[in-house]
Amino acid sequence: MEGMGMHGQLRRVGLILSLLAVCFFMQPDRHAPAADRDNVPADEQTIIVGPFEFVEVCENSDGFDKDGGFVAECARKTGVQQGVIRQALGECKLWIIDKKKKTSEGWKFTGDARIVAEGKFAFELQNKKEKDFRIQLEACEFKQGRTDNSVSPATREGFIQCQFSAQGELKIGRAFASARLSYDVNGKTEGIQKQDDNEKKVQAEYRKQIVGTWECTDSDEREPLPVGSVFEFWKDGKYKMSFMHDGVKVTMEGPYELTGDKLSLDEKGETKLTIEKLNDTELVTANEGGRTCGWKRKKGS
Repeated sequence: MEGMGMHGQLRRVGLILSLLAVCFFMQPDRHAPAADRDNVPADEQTIIVGPFEFVEVCENSDGFDKDGGFVAECARKTGVQQGVIRQALGECKLWIIDKKKKTSEGWKFTGDARIVAEGKFAFELQNKKEKDFRIQLEACEFKQGRTDNSVSPATREGFIQCQFSAQGELKIGRAFASARLSYDVNGKTEGIQKQDDNEKKVQAEYRKQIVGTWECTDSDEREPLPVGSVFEFWKDGKYKMSFMHDGVKVTMEGPYELTGDKLSLDEKGETKLTIEKLNDTELVTANEGGRTCGWKRKKGS
C-alpha cells in the first residue's frame, strides 16, 4: 500500500486467528489432506460458495458507514479516510462450506453449513498522530435459514454474521454486521442480497424497539413458554428469559442476535424465533414449528 501517505498507510500484520466457539477459521475442504478426501463417500460432495469480501458484508448492514456508524466513527476519531478503512477490510475473504448427498431424486443438502475465512483478520493502521490502532475480525458464522430439498436444484438461504472491533485508543467497542444470501446445491449464488433503504430502516427500528422487558400475555405453546413468561433484552446484545415449569422458576440467559425478522438466542444460535410483529408496545414471536407467543412491553421499560 505504498504511496498512500501517513494517514492511510496500512501496515501488514500476520494472520491472527481468533478461534471462537461460533467461528470456523480453517482452510477450505479442498485443501484437506488426501487421506481425508479419500474417506469421503462417493455419494457425498463438498460445496464451496464464494468468496465474499468481509467489507461487502459490512456495507450491507444498516448504519455501517453513516454518521455514528463504525467506519464513520473510526474515520472521525483517527483522521483516516473511510476509503482506506474499507480497503483494509476488503483484504479478508469469506467462503461458505456445505455438503450434499446424492439420492434417488438428485443431490440434496445434508448437515449444516459453516464459514471459512482467509486473508487478513486484523488490520493495523495509523491515525493522524502516527499512533497505531487496529480493526480486528473476532468471529464469523453462517446462520442457516430455510433449506428446500424439494426443488431441483435444492436451495438454501441464510445470513453471514460477523463480529469485529476497533482496538487501541478508539473506544468504539464491538460492532456487528450481517448479510443475507442464498445458493443452490451446485454452489451457484447471486451473491449477497443488498438491503434497500427501507429494509435497513426496518432493521434499525427492530433493534431499537426490542430492547426492554416483555411479558407473555398470549401463548399457543404452553410448554415451555406459558402466559406470564418474561423476556428481557438489553442494548449490549444480551437477553434473559424466565418462566414457570412444573411449579419451578426457570431462567435462561445469554447473547441474542436480531437479523431481519429472525431472532437467534444463545451463542450457537440453536434457538431461533421469527418476529411476526414488533412495535413500541407489542411483540409477537413464532418458533420453528409456527407456534406463536404474544408479548406486551412492561411499563417503564
